[in-house]
Amino acid sequence: MSTLPTPHQRCCPCGQVDKASRRSQSTFHCTSCGCQANGDLNAAQNIPASGVGAAAQGEAFSRLDLDDP
Repeated sequence: MSTLPTPHQRCCPCGQVDKASRRSQSTFHCTSCGCQANGDLNAAQNIPASGVGAAAQGEAFSRLDLDDP
C-alpha cells in the first residue's frame, strides 16, 4: 500500500501536492493554481478525502475508497 500525502501538502481546490506550498504553519500558497489559504484550514478540508479521518477512527480504507462517489 502506498503512503498518501499528508493533508497539509495538498491544495484543496486543485489537488496539487507540493511541500513548498505550505510556506509556514499558517500560510498555504499553491505552487500550481495560486490558491492562498490559511494552512490549517486547507489541511482540515483535505482530511475527509485523504482517509486520515477513517484511519484515526480505526476504520480500514483503501485507495479505491477515494474514487467512490
